[in-house]
Amino acid sequence: MDEIAELRRRIDILEAREAVREAMCRYWRAQIRAFLHGNESQDGLRLSHFGHNAEVSVSSADPGSASAIFKLEDWVTLSGVTIMKGFGQYRMQFRRGDDGIWRISRLRLLHDYREEFPRYIDGRRVSTTPALDQS
Repeated sequence: MDEIAELRRRIDILEAREAVREAMCRYWRAQIRAFLHGNESQDGLRLSHFGHNAEVSVSSADPGSASAIFKLEDWVTLSGVTIMKGFGQYRMQFRRGDDGIWRISRLRLLHDYREEFPRYIDGRRVSTTPALDQS
């Protein structure tokens, strides 16, 4: 492989890694909005859902496929009282669509530690982020 082709290959990998990170950020924004919308009547609800330390691997056999691990931390409070706290990781698979946009093709949210403290408002339990295993 000549030098220009090798540089192009390396740039493609870097661009794919960044696009995967952006796809994950789009997911987090949508997930947090959905959670807040579903719990919007609860005054004092605060949510912290951190995702960080992305490890992204682009498939050498299929450059339109990537896998990633994102570390996560959750902390949900209601009126200053913790109702859920945990940490773990997302284990993900991504595919690049025909339009060039990277999207999640498989998502697993694994909590290494998760502690919940049930709270009720108007007789209804306040929900927190669920453990996910979506394909």
